[in-house]
Amino acid sequence: MSLTPAELARLTQRLLQRRSELQSEIEAHKTRHSDGGTHIRTHRDETDDAAAVETLDALEIAEVARDAAELDAVQRALDRLEAGSYGDCLGCGEPIPQPRLEAAPEAALCLDCQTRHERRR
Repeated sequence: MSLTPAELARLTQRLLQRRSELQSEIEAHKTRHSDGGTHIRTHRDETDDAAAVETLDALEIAEVARDAAELDAVQRALDRLEAGSYGDCLGCGEPIPQPRLEAAPEAALCLDCQTRHERRR
């Protein structure tokens, strides 16, 4: 790994902070859509416009799915930190450049491997 201890500490702190933020956002979503019992509140409780309800529900689902996927990526990065493999590309094994990790601390692939991965999708 080509990161200095200071860079590693800063990136670790950013990952821990982001994990906390995402966990809070997901929990807030659950709280907004529950009455504390068995009833799940939906946008149907807010409006009678079926198209608006469908759109708002779809947006909520997409937002929670995005947050959950990011939380998973952040947790996997934290797991790599603990294992001592953080900063190494999971595709080619080469170090992920520090500027990429600064931009996306949860990155598991270098830019070349990420590009190949996205083209296959």
